[in-house]
Amino acid sequence: MSGKLRAVVAMCAAAAGWLLPPSTANAGVLAVVTVNTNLPTDWAGCGEGEHAGKWRFYLTGVAGTTGVQPPAKISAKVQSAGPVDIALTLADDATHTAFYELASSAKLTGEATAQIDQAWTASANNFGLGNGPCEPTRVTMTATAPIVVFGTTFTVAGRLTTAAGVPLADKASQFRLHSIDADGKGREFTGLHTDSDGRFTTAVTAESFGPLYLTGEFYGEPPTGSAHTASAATIVVWSVPAAPAAASGALVSSAGSSIGSGARKTVVSGAGFAPSADVAISVYSTPQLLGTTVCDESGAFSVEVTIPADLSGNHQLVASGIAADHESVRYLELPITVAGSGQGGGLPLTGDNVWALMALGVLLSAAGAALVFWAGLRPRASGV
Repeated sequence: MSGKLRAVVAMCAAAAGWLLPPSTANAGVLAVVTVNTNLPTDWAGCGEGEHAGKWRFYLTGVAGTTGVQPPAKISAKVQSAGPVDIALTLADDATHTAFYELASSAKLTGEATAQIDQAWTASANNFGLGNGPCEPTRVTMTATAPIVVFGTTFTVAGRLTTAAGVPLADKASQFRLHSIDADGKGREFTGLHTDSDGRFTTAVTAESFGPLYLTGEFYGEPPTGSAHTASAATIVVWSVPAAPAAASGALVSSAGSSIGSGARKTVVSGAGFAPSADVAISVYSTPQLLGTTVCDESGAFSVEVTIPADLSGNHQLVASGIAADHESVRYLELPITVAGSGQGGGLPLTGDNVWALMALGVLLSAAGAALVFWAGLRPRASGV
């Protein structure tokens, strides 16, 4: 593809003596990597930490129990200059891999070569470019809402850019979105395409209850031609019943079952979930997500949530997540009564309460009239 890096790895055995001077043609194996000067911004191998932005080659099948000593150096051609030696920086005996690293300021082009012991087998091992001085990509994603009703369709939107925020447009074959639901069932969404601003959208249907994990991954074009994940992002959308499901157990609230109009915070807790399971706290009748948390290793959780300010009357607090059997969804529930604005933590003002207050008013009025009547019957003091 024009303007993109194309790297070809060629493994040449000693029999290919035409690549080597006659004096060394049978001395070992020559491995060659062809590297273009400019790395694309959408290549995965930009490196991390101390390796970020550097040229880093790898050679497998050496060191450790292989009996093959890694070369002390490899050679690479620099643009508009001759070859440069790149020294061995690490020989990992456990993975049988050697690494060679060069500062990013060097502009490599053409062939990088490694002269390896004759015992090294080209067909079973690799010499390649692991990372180079390129800019990593970034995927961001959002959903229409963090909680949806089971069976409904929602929109996932995202954007693909460089780390500096430059959009990566017209990316389709290299980007994919896949999901995993609470049942462990996966689904892949194909045909996604980034527009001129690097944005994409797709429709997703909540086909099971519980958490739905959506991951967007962008695969760059690595010099070795193999697949690398350049960047990825994961979001969680909770699929819940339209009405509270049958409870698996009781949810405990530090405020009890009565929520006052003042501080509308309460700590809810529960148990019986899978270890480290994600748990969502929602409130019904119309489901609203109040918060999420992660269980401890015993499958228990405790988290503070805030009851929405516009909520009053009778409702249900529900905690949902993967059960201890790792297969079903567990629901813990607590009926609550929420005081309206200006009310205390007592019962809300319902129709029954209104009639009670009216009856009390009638009784008080009657009592007042009786007091006035009896006061009129009392004898008056003389002179008054």
